[in-house]
Amino acid sequence: SMKERDEITRLINELETLSPLESPSAGIDGDGPMEVPLKGVWRLVYTSAIDVLNLWASPIASIGPIYQDISNPPVVVNVIDQSPRVLSLLPPSKELE
Repeated sequence: SMKERDEITRLINELETLSPLESPSAGIDGDGPMEVPLKGVWRLVYTSAIDVLNLWASPIASIGPIYQDISNPPVVVNVIDQSPRVLSLLPPSKELE
């Protein structure tokens, strides 16, 4: 609901003020300091980005976890696990022996 999204946004903004880093995204463009606080692989747990939210509306694909790989800044790779939606309708299969 809109009320829940507003509350989540408020909490995120509050958490941002608690960061010990002056610029958490420093170095992400490759021109900054050697230390890149965001370097690593991150899993998306919440978004308000319409382009990402629209992925879940696909009648063709089921969307799994979404990651952002910032292992080699300034290169950032978005990884979206997808599978055909019809697979989610089938019963789980037994492992092949």
